Amino acid sequence: MSRGVSSDNRGDNRRPADQASTEAGLGSSVGADARVAAMKAELTKAWFSEGDIKTIAEKVPDLNVKILQLDCGAIINNTAADAVQLVKLTGSPVVFKFNDSVMVVSHGDSAESVVHAYMAPIEAERKAYWTPERIAEKEAREAAIDKAFEKLPKFFQKWISESGGGDYGRELDIGIAKDAHLVAKTLKTPEAIKDWSTLEYEEQIQAVPGISKGHSGFSFGLMGRLASEFLKRERATA
Repeated sequence: MSRGVSSDNRGDNRRPADQASTEAGLGSSVGADARVAAMKAELTKAWFSEGDIKTIAEKVPDLNVKILQLDCGAIINNTAADAVQLVKLTGSPVVFKFNDSVMVVSHGDSAESVVHAYMAPIEAERKAYWTPERIAEKEAREAAIDKAFEKLPKFFQKWISESGGGDYGRELDIGIAKDAHLVAKTLKTPEAIKDWSTLEYEEQIQAVPGISKGHSGFSFGLMGRLASEFLKRERATA
């Protein structure tokens, strides 16, 4: 038995196999941790937040990704195609941030699937917002806007159509035109409107009962100019 123990004393200076394996594993773990930390720093430098990095890590735990930086004015279709191409070139998943949405593109993804992944939550949010009640309110508001437009003189209708205001912009333009028409009907002459424009705000409001108090300085001034121009056109065609 003594021979069996002492016949090869080289083991006295040698680590057991399981110990060497454990230490190698620890070294590998430390290296992996350092790589993850370095990649987190790169992502942070590229304006990814802690929450963004957590989202990426859910799909790529070791964060071994390539970052696709976007140019100003980038569109999702082209960006998705670029990301898919970069995956093929580098062999690594690619991440990019588009309108605050974090996108992770991996092997097997196509430009179409990336666009769908980006658009799906947006479309779901849109559908959730547009309840039957909100749709009915929108349609009622649009009908009221159309009705108000039809009541305006042709001069104001032309101005609204040419101003290019869409959605709420058109509604705002109609409000300005309605008040401009009211100013014109109340004050009756461009000269009176010029005098009116020199008054204090509260005096202007009192001089034209019914005028909106929600105007900005710009829209209030525009309203006066439109009213004056309307009366000048009316005078010229009389």
